[in-house]
Amino acid sequence: MALSANALTTVANLRDELGITTGDNDTTLERLINAASERFASLCRREFAYSASVVERVKGGGTGLILVRRAPIVSITSIKLSIGSSTTTYDATDYRIANANAGLIERVNGCSPETADLVGVNFDPVASTQRDLIEVTYAGGFVTPQQDADDAELTRSLPYDIEEAVIVMAAQRYKSKGRDLAVTSRGTLRSKISYDHHQANALPQLAREAVARYQWRH
Repeated sequence: MALSANALTTVANLRDELGITTGDNDTTLERLINAASERFASLCRREFAYSASVVERVKGGGTGLILVRRAPIVSITSIKLSIGSSTTTYDATDYRIANANAGLIERVNGCSPETADLVGVNFDPVASTQRDLIEVTYAGGFVTPQQDADDAELTRSLPYDIEEAVIVMAAQRYKSKGRDLAVTSRGTLRSKISYDHHQANALPQLAREAVARYQWRH
């Protein structure tokens, strides 16, 4: 196994946290980093690692704003609207990055397309019918420590508290190898074992704080 493109720390940094040296456990460390990175991104409802070419299909609400999931936005390559067999490519001057860190793109002239079904003489949008008809191709996300190490043209930009959260998540799982995390107490042969199924998936306090800072609620 190797680190995924979305891994938010390195094997070397996790080793340092655990106080272990290079060895046969690198595959395990990579697996734990990949899992922790994926979980952290899922909890935050966004993507973090940098990609030079993200192709994302999004909805349009007719408000002039488009939201993408991989922030900060670095640049926009193209924006297209596809309805059936018809595709409209918008001119580069029609849009600008409104808020890079929030993943917001704004149409300069007019509103972004409405991608919901429309009814009535006023063409009112029907709730819950918006479709992913807008295709945005862009570069976005934070350059991770591993991306920095692998590509001399990239410079790390991932906030350190995000990496630290992923490290402690992966370290917690490593230290609990072979142990049932749901077991909170054991007794004698005649005593029963107590289980807490929430404990098995509990986040370390540092990770909970990072999720609260970086989670998108829109």
